[in-house]
Amino acid sequence: MGTSQAKSRILDNVGHGVNDTYWFILPIILPFLLEKFNLPYSTAGLILSGYVLVISIGHYLFGKLSDSTPHGIIIGTGFYLTSIALIASAFVSIFPLLVVGLFVAAVGVSTFHPVVYARIDISTPEHRGRALGSFEMWGNATLFAMFFLSGLLLRQIGWKGLLIVFGLPGLIVGYFFLRERLPKATRPPEPGGEDHSTPPASIPVSLFVVFLIVIMMRVIGTIGLLNFIPTYLVNALGLSPDRAALLAGLGFAGGSICAPILGRTADKTGPLPVLLIVTAALGPITFLFGLSTTRWLIPFFIIFFGGAVAGCNPPQNMILSLLGSKLGSGKVFGLLMAAVAFAQSFSPALFGILADRFGLKAAIRITSLPVLLSFAVLLVFSRLKIVRRVVARQTNAR
Repeated sequence: MGTSQAKSRILDNVGHGVNDTYWFILPIILPFLLEKFNLPYSTAGLILSGYVLVISIGHYLFGKLSDSTPHGIIIGTGFYLTSIALIASAFVSIFPLLVVGLFVAAVGVSTFHPVVYARIDISTPEHRGRALGSFEMWGNATLFAMFFLSGLLLRQIGWKGLLIVFGLPGLIVGYFFLRERLPKATRPPEPGGEDHSTPPASIPVSLFVVFLIVIMMRVIGTIGLLNFIPTYLVNALGLSPDRAALLAGLGFAGGSICAPILGRTADKTGPLPVLLIVTAALGPITFLFGLSTTRWLIPFFIIFFGGAVAGCNPPQNMILSLLGSKLGSGKVFGLLMAAVAFAQSFSPALFGILADRFGLKAAIRITSLPVLLSFAVLLVFSRLKIVRRVVARQTNAR
């Protein structure tokens, strides 16, 4: 790996951490918004869903734009937009204007992932699971630090101060991305003496759609809970918001441990077995989380839940890259990320509606069902000979 590529990888990882904090700033301040504006859970869920829906649309548009525009310009501008919008939102007291400010921030958030995933896919022909695992580890480690810091700062500076504090790093990271002079995400890697006489195997588009549906079902069953964990800890278990933020951060600590381990394992054994095992574990963990009423067990459920959610990403993205490698397009990765984010946009609204009707604990148990269904479909998908052959060829080639 060259010096410029190594610097780029470091910037990608740091940028991932900062970008992920903008995905999860809303769950931290959500208990305050519920109290200040007297919101029902369903409205809170709709705000979260709207935020992610804006990101979903942006993923596709900016992924497509990255085919013709240097990614540093796209991502750097996005960081600046998000930072300015979050800081401005801290000075707004009118609820509709606050929502507008948050949605503008979401536009900036959407610039990062589709371009960077395409870049990793292109620049990492070998040990892709390790690279993706490291990428996820940085994101989860930063989120753990963010939730821990939020727990320490909330009493002193409040939720508005938190928006300002976490809005500032984007200005710094955005500056370094804007200074980048690397190629666009779609430029192919240098040959390096590899044999390109055999075209890369790929999962047929119809089967890829099935795989994408598997991911979307899992996302619908997990992202709502992930966003509502701080609210659940405050409203269902009676914890203070600062302590709830500290405990919620344990999920990302679990993710920072599991993601790199499972990424390396996927390099050795192939991504399908790893994804099967982790998805199989995720359903029961989610269901048992909703049954638990013992406070000392909750931190362990949060750690295992966060570890399983993050652990799915490296093997999942290795399979996603089968199609992305063939087409070699930021547009493709933008479309894929948009589909996943679109599923994420439904999850918080669904969770909020279920929580209003059945209570928070019952909502957790109910949303474990899409996860279990996701595993069932994935199990059938993984047994198809063509899928096993394609994934095995790609794994052996790397």
